[in-house]
This record gives sequence, structure tokens and C-alpha cells, in this order.
Amino acid sequence: MRYLSILFFIFFVTTVNAQTKDLAARFCILLSRENWSSAMSMMDGQGMKGDHSAMLRDMWAEVQQQYGQWEQLGEVQEAGKQGLYDLVRVYNEFQRSTVIINVAISPERKIVGFTFSKVLPKVGLRENETLDTVQTQDGSVLYGTLQQPAANDKVPMVLIIPGSGMVDRNGDAGAVEMAFQHSYLQLADGLNANGIASLRYDKRGVGRSTQISKPMAQTSLDDYISDAAAWVQHLRNSGNFSRIIIIGHSEGSLIGMAVASLQHYDAFISIAGPADPVADVVVAQINQMYSAEFAHTAKNILDQLKAGAEPNDVPTYLLSVLSPASYAYWRSSFRYLPCEQASHLNMPMLIINGTKDTQVLPAQAAHLHECQPNSALLLIKDMVHPLKDAAGIGVNQKEALPLHPALIPAVVSFIRQH
Repeated sequence: MRYLSILFFIFFVTTVNAQTKDLAARFCILLSRENWSSAMSMMDGQGMKGDHSAMLRDMWAEVQQQYGQWEQLGEVQEAGKQGLYDLVRVYNEFQRSTVIINVAISPERKIVGFTFSKVLPKVGLRENETLDTVQTQDGSVLYGTLQQPAANDKVPMVLIIPGSGMVDRNGDAGAVEMAFQHSYLQLADGLNANGIASLRYDKRGVGRSTQISKPMAQTSLDDYISDAAAWVQHLRNSGNFSRIIIIGHSEGSLIGMAVASLQHYDAFISIAGPADPVADVVVAQINQMYSAEFAHTAKNILDQLKAGAEPNDVPTYLLSVLSPASYAYWRSSFRYLPCEQASHLNMPMLIINGTKDTQVLPAQAAHLHECQPNSALLLIKDMVHPLKDAAGIGVNQKEALPLHPALIPAVVSFIRQH
């Protein structure tokens, strides 16, 4: 598995003009509310004669007839320039499809035109699933899937915090073999089958969560921690759940433990979470999978960042983990030590690791247990980092493997006991 580019790759997004994006988003919302006069007031009236509100009304009626009622705003993305005009791509969620509206905006902040450029299949929601969003501390919008079993009484809620890299809410990433996909989706399904609700989400810069308020090059570990805390607060404020439990996978384990200082929750489960500092784990991975020379170079660069210096030169082979776009993340990561975070937790804690995990070794779980002696420790025989059974891994796997059969029973038993 190409762990180096998946677990610790920091995604870079160029700076966008938030004011321009907000203008395009507001225009689409006015259309959805059938506020034709206000929508027309946002448009450049040069060359337009008479009231074109009826044109907007008829056009919108035709779109809704074809794709169903408008439901909510999706991603809002900068799409470059066309001459003097800024182009913004707005994803609009209708009942049956996602419709992309391209909006052209003049330097005077007037809408000079828009087109319905593309129709995408509807994001699949299955039984007991609903879309959910949360606004973060910096005004970014994150998207997630809430899965809740049918029940007369309140049920426990599990917030699933993903690992690092370009892994989406379902545990999928483009460069990961098919066998290892769907881990978080399967985890949510297993919880649902046992009467436990869950929320899995796309991190900032991943999947649908691209409505971010700052460039990813300025994004730190603090932002990811604050984002997870926002979800905890959102779920608790809903009043729909008996208690909140966090499951943190890989880097999500560190994030979940750090959330405890910002938002109260009731129990914590670390799956494949390291005890050593993130930088040390990455260096060890590079040493194991590549070479001691590569690991030594990576350590020198990380030491420079820790000292507040600007690395002089990053070799091409390390750019996936140590590009300049990741420096804000790395500098903030040095303040968060997993062992220290675990020692401060005052709640039921379960630590799980697979014996065949080559990315976060079982020894890391044992060390984390030593950091918090009141925790429970479970090593699952033959489970690998993406939570699958090593025994089922074949060549050219065409479908996602199921979760290791021992994982869901262990998680459910812990939740029911606490």
C-alpha cells in the first residue's frame, strides 16, 4: 500500500476570492428561494431591457422539473478567469441530481452571466442516511453523512475522525487499492446494524468539503482539531443522541484526543493511532518502506521546521509529505504529543491495533496504553491499517474487502459497556 502519499500527504489549494464565491453562492440561493427580483438586482443590467424576472422563473421551473426540487448548496469553487471576469463553479443539490452552475462576475462585482454546465449523479444516500454540514470556527463548511438507526429512544452517536491524507468520509482515496476502500462506510454500517448512530465527514480540502476559508498551505493541525470539535458540538446541540463517542483512525486518533480539551464527549476509541509524535512515525515509515538515507533527510527537514527555520531544499522524493504547502501543518504538529494527550483523557478509552499493521505498528498501541493505564488495549490478529483482514488480500482485488470480523464486535461491546 502506498502509505507515504496517502497517510501524510498535505493537499494544497490555491487562494480563492471569498467575496466572489460568496456572491455566486448568494445568487444561487436567491434562485432557489424564487426571489427573482433580488437575483436580477445582482446582475449587470447593461444591454438588458425590461424585467427579465420571468425568464429566470421559467428557466428555474424547467430545471426543477427535470432534476427535482432544489435541496441545498454544495461546493463553491473558483474556476479561473475569462478575460476580466471571475468564474465561479457552484454545485447545487437537487432531489435527483447535482447541477453545476457556472457564474461569471465582473470586476464591479456584478453577475454578467451564468450557465448550467454539468449534471452529476446524486450523492448516494442509503436507508437511514442524511447529509449534514457544520460551519467551523474559521467559517469553512464541512460535509458529512449522518447514519442513524430507526429507534424509539435516543441512541449513542459515534463521530468517525478520518486519518490524514486525501481520504474521504467513506475511507476512500484514489491511490489506495480497491481492497482497502470503504473502511469508514463499513464501520458506519456495522454500528448502524447494532443500533448505534454515526457521523463520518470529509475533512477540509477533501470530497465535498472545499468551501474553506483559508488556503490549505496555511492550514494547521489546530484547524483539523477545531473542525472535529465543531462536529462534536453540532451533534451534542442537536439533542438527538444519548451520548457522544469518538473513533479516531490513524492521525484521527491524535485529533480525537486533542478535541477533549475543546469539547466534552463521553468515550474514545483509538484505532491504529500512534503514541509517538507524528513526525517520528513518518520518519520511521520512510525508513521502513524506502531507505535510511531518505529517513535521515526527512528527519533533518522536520528538525528545521521544529526549530522555526525554513528548509533550504526538499528532494523531489519527499515532496508528497514535506512540500512547502505542508509547513504550517508540520509546525503545529510538534505541539501535540499523542502520549501526552492520552494521559490527560478522563473517560473510558479503548485502544485497537492490528497485528499486521505495517504503518502504525502494534508496539505503538502498547505504548499508547502505557501512556493511559486506565485504557483497554486490543490487538486484532491479522488486521491491517485500513481495518481489513490480511488473510483476504489478493492480487488485483476488484472489490473492497469487508472489515476484519473482530473489529465491529469489539467496538460495539465497548460502547454498550460505557
